[in-house]
This record gives sequence, C-alpha cells and structure tokens, in this order.
Amino acid sequence: MIEMSANGALFAELVAASRPFALHVVKPAYPLPLDPEFFAGRVTADTLMEMGYRDA
Repeated sequence: MIEMSANGALFAELVAASRPFALHVVKPAYPLPLDPEFFAGRVTADTLMEMGYRDA
C-alpha cells in the first residue's frame, strides 16, 4: 500500500515536471520488509526508517 501511494505521487510529479530530471534508484544489500511484515508487527516504522537512511 505504501509503495503504491509513493509511486502515484512520483508519477504525478514526473508528469507535471516541465524540465528534464534524473531518477536515481538505490538497491540495498538487504531489501526492506514488505507491508505485511509492518502490519503484522514484525518490524517497526522506526526500524524501517533507519534501514532506509542506512541504505540511501
């Protein structure tokens, strides 16, 4: 769910952009847990944010 919302916002911004842009993709060594892991309580939001900051 979170990814779909983020993708929708990204695509809306890209369509509205009136200038060239560069998109950089970060592929972490260990993938972030998917939404079911978060909703099941196996991982916390703080942990996810720390992992994202570390990988970026």
